[in-house]
Amino acid sequence: MARESDPEEGLSCALWRVATDPAKVQALYEMLGEYCHELRNRLNGIKISLFLARRQACPLSSPAWAEAELRYRAVEELVDRLQMICRPLDVFAITLDLSGLIAERLPYWCRDLDARGRRLVPEAPPAPALGRFDPARLAQGLDALVAWRARAGDPDTTIRLRWGADQDHLSLEWHEPEGTDPLDATDDLALPILARIIAAHGGRCQLTAEPGLRLRCRWPS
Repeated sequence: MARESDPEEGLSCALWRVATDPAKVQALYEMLGEYCHELRNRLNGIKISLFLARRQACPLSSPAWAEAELRYRAVEELVDRLQMICRPLDVFAITLDLSGLIAERLPYWCRDLDARGRRLVPEAPPAPALGRFDPARLAQGLDALVAWRARAGDPDTTIRLRWGADQDHLSLEWHEPEGTDPLDATDDLALPILARIIAAHGGRCQLTAEPGLRLRCRWPS
């Protein structure tokens, strides 16, 4: 994944440089794989403990329990995302029209962005964008991207989503022409997750900050 800006370093910025380099991914897995596995086991124990403790708690609606569960879910999500970036990632590619996947997810993306005053404008290609990809994995990566931009993006801005196919590649572009530096001081892991998924398809991503955001993904079809 290429990066042409130099925003403040964070966890996401560090991991996205790893995500498309197989040697770095392997090194990260050797460092964190066993740790994440053990941590995940401990989290499972905490989850069971929270469930059993809450069954006996009175009152059940205590704000302390809601806060404990919220913090647990945040840690669990972070560990799951770290594991997705660093561990081996299998994709099961089939030949589909990329437009179909985007049409299926678009109502949910628009809902989440509209809630933050953001407008997503899809720019579909004139012909079917046929190619090979894993629809579940790609949707997972794009959902993470949209959720991040819904949280972090500036309100009252328009986003353009373009996609298409040429002779031997599929491509997708997310463009926010306005707004502040999109990577400044953020540790959301949506970018390295999407980069890892595209790399597993044999492709690459490129990001530029103008300011704003232009993210291009391209992979063999």
